Order: sequence, then C-alpha cells, then structure tokens
Amino acid sequence: MLNSANKGNICVITPFMHGFYLGSLTGQLQQAAKERGFGFHCIRTESYGSFTQLIGQDHIAAVIILLNAAHPELVRKLQERDIPVISMGYDYFPLAVSNICSDNFQGIKLAFEHLMGLGFDSIGFAGDMSIYDIRKRYDAYREMHHIHGLTLDEARVYDLGDAVLQGGYEASREYLARGKNCRAIICATDLNAIGMMEALLSHGVKVPDDLAVVGYDAIAMGLNPHLQLTSVDQNLSALADEALEELERQLSSRVRRAKLVKVRPRLRKLRSCGEPPSQTKLTQAEISKEFIAKDASLSDKASAANVVELRQAQEVAALTQERVSEGLLANSYETTHHVVESQLENLMSLNALFAPYMQWGCLVRWMSSEAGDELRVMRLFSPGRNYDFDENDEDLICGRNHFPPNKVRQLLSDQLLKVTSYFPIKVADDFWGAIVLWGSGDNQGEYCSYPVFANYMDTIASGMAAQEYERRLHKLAQTVKEKQQEELEESGTLAERGRQKPSWAWNLESNQVRWNDAVLDLLGFDSDMERNIYKHMALFDRIHPDDEMRVRNEISDSLVMRKAFNSEFRMKTAGGSFLSCQVVGEAIISSEGSINGFQFTAQGIH
Repeated sequence: MLNSANKGNICVITPFMHGFYLGSLTGQLQQAAKERGFGFHCIRTESYGSFTQLIGQDHIAAVIILLNAAHPELVRKLQERDIPVISMGYDYFPLAVSNICSDNFQGIKLAFEHLMGLGFDSIGFAGDMSIYDIRKRYDAYREMHHIHGLTLDEARVYDLGDAVLQGGYEASREYLARGKNCRAIICATDLNAIGMMEALLSHGVKVPDDLAVVGYDAIAMGLNPHLQLTSVDQNLSALADEALEELERQLSSRVRRAKLVKVRPRLRKLRSCGEPPSQTKLTQAEISKEFIAKDASLSDKASAANVVELRQAQEVAALTQERVSEGLLANSYETTHHVVESQLENLMSLNALFAPYMQWGCLVRWMSSEAGDELRVMRLFSPGRNYDFDENDEDLICGRNHFPPNKVRQLLSDQLLKVTSYFPIKVADDFWGAIVLWGSGDNQGEYCSYPVFANYMDTIASGMAAQEYERRLHKLAQTVKEKQQEELEESGTLAERGRQKPSWAWNLESNQVRWNDAVLDLLGFDSDMERNIYKHMALFDRIHPDDEMRVRNEISDSLVMRKAFNSEFRMKTAGGSFLSCQVVGEAIISSEGSINGFQFTAQGIH
C-alpha cells in the first residue's frame, strides 16, 4: 500500500537534504520516524523563508521544518488544517510552533571553558554572522567574556562570508593579516574550522602548536587523522528524538503550543587543541566498530540513549566503508550527468545503489490553472520499465494537496512504500516540477545512507533545472529582477519609517527584523562590525526572559485586534545590563488591507 505506515506520515521540510549538518539531521529524522512506526516524507526547498508549495498535504500527519525552510504562510495554512508543525532551530512567532534546537549557549560555553582550562585567554571567534544560529553562538561568545571578566577584542572576531570551507580560507587570510592575534579560536562550523586549518598549514601555521582550534557540528570529516578536530557535537540523534516525541504528543493530545526545547550539546575532544595523544587514537572506522558492537547487546528494553548512540554509529559506519564511499564519490558526477543527459531515461539505474529509497519514481510538472496549482505526472519509473503517458490523460493530473493522482496510486497500490522524497526542480526560483521517489525504507540488513542518496538526487534535479534554465533564461531572469525590485522597495519603505528614532521594523511576510543604528547604539553595539552582526536580530533576542512571554502575548493581541502596541519591557545591552524601555508599535497596512509588518519605536528609556 502506497505510503503505508502505522502512525501516518511525517514530512520534513529542509533547505537541503545533503551536507554534513542538514544531511545528517535529515538522516537521523528518517531513522527516528522509522523506529516509531511513521512513514517519512521529505522535501528539499533549496531556500530559506520563501517556500510555500508543499506537495501531498492530504497524506501528511505532521510536519517538521528545519531552520526557516518554510514561509510563515505555509505554516499558518498547515495549522489551519490541524496538521501539527514543529520547527528545529527557528522561532515562527506569532504562530504557535514548538522549537526544538541545540543549546548554542551551552555549546559555546563548553568550547570556551575547555580552551580556558588549557590555559588560553585570548580566544577568537569566526563565523558567518548573517546566519541565525551562528549569531546566537557569537552572542554566547560575547557572554563568556562578561562571565569570566575578560575584555572582548573585536580584532579577534572574524565575520565570514559563508559557513563552509571558503569561509575558513577567508578566516585564515584575515588571521594572518591581523598578525596572528590570538592563540585559540572557536569556528562557528566545522567546515569553517577545517578550511582555516588547511589554509594556515600552507603558511606554516600548525594546529595546535601555533593555534588551537575548536569547531562546531562534530562532522565525520573532522575525525580525519591529520585534522583530529575538537568540536561541539549538537547531538543530532537526541534532537531527532525530541522532535518526534513532541510530534507524538501533539498528535495524541491535539493540543498545539509554542514550546521551546533545548538539547544539551557535547564536546568532542581531539588533538586540535593539544589534548594528549591517548585521547585521539581511534580512527573513524574504529569508532564505528566500537559503537556497532553494542548492537548485539541491545535487548527489547534497550534504553533510548543506546538506540540514539547506535543510530549515530550506523550513519558513521555507512560513511566510513572505504570501498563504498570511494565508489560513490568517484562516480557521482559521471553517473548523475548520464542520468540528466538521458532525460531521466536511466534514472532507475541508481536503484542498485539506493534501493530502500527508490523503488518507484515519477517526473511531475507544475501547472497553474483556473482551479489553482496542479501537478501532472509526465513519466513513471520503475527498475523494470519506464511508463510514458498521454499528456491529455486527466487521470494523471491532481491538485497539489492530493498528490499523487489516482492513476499512479492504483499502479502502486500493492507496494509497501513508506519513504517519499521530493526533489523540486527550480528554475530561477520558480517551480518547474519535481522528481518524486518512493521506497520501502527497508535497509535489507545493511545501512544505506539517506543523505548520500539525497545528494545524488539533488545533483540530478539541479542538472534538469540547468537544462530548463537555458531554454527560459531571458523570461525568467526578467521575472526575478522585477520580484527583487519589489522586495527592495518594500524593505526600503520599512527602513525609512524608522530612520530617526531608536526603532526596528518587523516584516511579517519574511519574518525578518531590521534594527536601525539608533537602537543598536542605544544597546551598546556601536562599532561597524557589531552593527552588521546584530542588525537582523530576531524579534525577542534582547528582551528580558521574564518579560518575553508577556510581550509575545501583547504583540499577538495587537495583531489580532489591529490595535496599537504600547508596552514597557527590559532590553539587554551589549554589556549584559538591562535598559527599561517604553515601546510603541504601529502596524504597516498593505493597499489590500492586510498587515505586512510592525514598526516599533523606543520612546522612553531609563
């Protein structure tokens, strides 16, 4: 039976299905859902904050959103349909969405105090401050200086252009240009840390002899013998279990609430900070074997902690099977390129590699009609044959929420398919269509990496998009240009209204906040670097914890009742003290009469 599962289907909406962080977290969620008897849907948005076109809502029991992969309007529509939604790492206020996240403050505290314990007191920080989580980590880094009575030197802070290897290369250049001004550094991601370590080595700077380095995410790559990267482990398996537990609670109680759950991270101590070699002798494969060995001892009453540990070990094991990994990497370009050039004719040849996740598949086209958005199945794929359909066959068309159409459901009615993966084909930010794949999720005794499967399929979808883009370049480029101009004008309007007084504008459409220089100066963020870091803080980042719930309720009342906002609350300064502020707010109304945003102004400060 198509998408058969004991408890229904959970859909994960993620910016990307692959990568060391999002790929691993998606894989953990897929395994956790399987263990709890849920079917698993996953859709890759390839964007942050703009995705609204969820497919197959009629077959989804609950939704998990990674970071801000979905637009708030989609969240609202899901809640209107009484579909539970939780977020992992993003605050969707004023919508009642629980947020399951790693405790960034505790993670940085572990890293900072570990370095202090090793005798370092001039500790730097490097990361892309435009990213919500990384800004939180920088905030914790600042807080550590206050707690330990240290002076924060902005010359040791490196605001990078991205969170991957290139950002690490950028950090290395700045570190050398600034005269190697610290003996230890915390990088906001492992990829930043690895890029920095590799680049510095080429300039004769050795880790840890010349510079101690701590990363964040504890990715498998950091276990490489020549890296041995000390890193904050966000505990992804525990995050996945907390998310599934919260969804199960909401499904059983039918109570929707905005609950914040912070999962405590751990510190993986290796050689990059100068720890004794005795702590670093295990290779990736040895670590995997050590964990996998516990599988035989697991009883029916195995603890949740052991199950989580085993699931992590299985993922590492899949990535460290030398011959499998080398083969997948060596053939990834040639194999995916061949599939794209065949116009998906050879898509199911990959079944030999990823059978649990691709026993059937289809290519769908996105269409707009008077009835609304619709999907048309163009081709159906199986390992034995491909099906081409008459484009006038109405039984192959369905509404977005009802996907797949009846004819496809009938063809697959005798299949036990519990895992559904959607790979949208986007052309210049427009949805052209999607590759949809169904599988049983049965690993058949061997662990098959979902993130590696997703990486292959993402590459194929991107190749299809590139081909379509060549045919539609001029028209779509013009459409994008006009859309960007509209967004620029709207953001300019919001900023203009709060230019003079200490104020901040909240755009409800994008859930973005813009704090002007006057309010940042008031809070003590008066350097160009910190203004740039904090100009897009989340709405409640600086509000005193004891005031936050009251202020949330007051803003919600103002939005619902369409009345002015007037409240007094405390805001945290850069130095850690609190200012009491009298704040007024005014709704920004569109020409159609809807509320587009809110403008807040601090009038009285004491």
